[in-house]
Amino acid sequence: MSEPRVQPQEVRPHTKSKHLEIEWGDGHISDYAYSFLRQNAPALPDRADASGIDVTDFQPVGHYAIKMVFDTGEEATFTWEALRNIDPADESAPEPDVDVSQLPEIDREAIFQALREVHDPEIPVNIYDLGLIYSVDIQPDHTVDIKMTLTTPGCPEAATFPGKVEHAVKSVPGVVDARVELVWEPAWTKDHMSENAKLALGIW
Repeated sequence: MSEPRVQPQEVRPHTKSKHLEIEWGDGHISDYAYSFLRQNAPALPDRADASGIDVTDFQPVGHYAIKMVFDTGEEATFTWEALRNIDPADESAPEPDVDVSQLPEIDREAIFQALREVHDPEIPVNIYDLGLIYSVDIQPDHTVDIKMTLTTPGCPEAATFPGKVEHAVKSVPGVVDARVELVWEPAWTKDHMSENAKLALGIW
């Protein structure tokens, strides 16, 4: 079970003022402007000026995250922990203390190898060879943004996979943090699988 500071008790969108208010399990209340959320949205292009931007929909993602749909048509998924950590008014948020200039260059192949260590318990093939990883973007601050999907939206592992993937990628030398976004377009098909995966499962 996650700690109270990253467990939302109430989520209150304020449409007129374009703010999202979240009351957490430890009693802290975070207040995020929609423009701030867009500027800090994981796996979306940088947007220096997000003033006036609106959020047209909020959708829960399991028990661990929330998906936001912006009026630009863009979508972003924040884990509850990530949302709490970016609250500028939260004194309990961890302070970044890593000098990235002293870190080794991130090896993309090492990331792919780390992803091959993550398996779907119902399928004897790793998620990389299954074709569940759609993109891997290494940021200048040594954060790695990953877009991935699942074999089906109703997959019982939906609530745990992002955390497993983040943990695996953060084990790669030079990686400061990893952020995973679950996406459903394009839908996964067996055509995404590697030849090794098809061979292991007897699919042709």
